[in-house]
Amino acid sequence: MREYRDILVNREWKSLERGESDPRTARLLNELTDAYANHKVDSLAESAFFHESVANLNRLKELRSSRLDDASSGLIPFLWCILLAGAVATVGFSFLFAPRNFFAQAIMTMLLTGVICLTLYTIVNLDFPFSGLVAIPPDPLQKLEMK
Repeated sequence: MREYRDILVNREWKSLERGESDPRTARLLNELTDAYANHKVDSLAESAFFHESVANLNRLKELRSSRLDDASSGLIPFLWCILLAGAVATVGFSFLFAPRNFFAQAIMTMLLTGVICLTLYTIVNLDFPFSGLVAIPPDPLQKLEMK
């Protein structure tokens, strides 16, 4: 488990930044699964502990699968087209209002465009949670002490 945590923090997190998985981490997780599958339970007390331990291993695998899915998937191109078309249409609508002062119109259009650009920028950053300015760091896993 220590080795899995170390590989997760030092190797796989860097792979997640690129939207990929680390094969070494997958191999180690398979080795852990095999060790659990080949373990013989000797007592009732050990059986309860082993059952809970298997549940935790399954949760570990689910969390890894979720991380991999989050790192590799983004908005589909069709949705990006809808977002960009909506942004263009919204800015275009601002030209339908004809204020008497061109300077006021220009300021309103620039502010609207800025808000839309910041919104799209936020979507891009949140769409890839392991890279960029708002990346999820592995700090909690680094602080995890294994006894």
